[in-house]
Amino acid sequence: MKRVILAPSITLAIALAFGLIYFLWAHSQSSVVGVWKGTDEYGHEYYFEFHKDGTLTWWDRDRSHDGSFKKRGPFRGSYRCEDRKTIEAKSAGWPSDSLGTLTLISEDELKQKGGHAMRNNLLYRRVAGE
Repeated sequence: MKRVILAPSITLAIALAFGLIYFLWAHSQSSVVGVWKGTDEYGHEYYFEFHKDGTLTWWDRDRSHDGSFKKRGPFRGSYRCEDRKTIEAKSAGWPSDSLGTLTLISEDELKQKGGHAMRNNLLYRRVAGE
């Protein structure tokens, strides 16, 4: 009789342990949710705002010779996490254009590869979290 009672208890304990391990693993992944800003050598500013639902908003602020800014956007898009450090971003619309591959190099830095020429190889820093 005890053997029958122990089997479900052991199974339940194993299931809870796996659930806890998965929960800890899922919540340990880096999050890109928030606002990121990159600045090029000319002082133009480039922004990505990543949302929890996989959508993003992006815009640019072009610096004029007098130091003022002209805003372009905001534009809509989406992103997908390829792995814990790589994000693929696309613009909304048809057909959607690649906004590039962004690699998380630290908790607060993203590096862009590809996408729009002005943003290629740009380094973004997190300016606002979730």
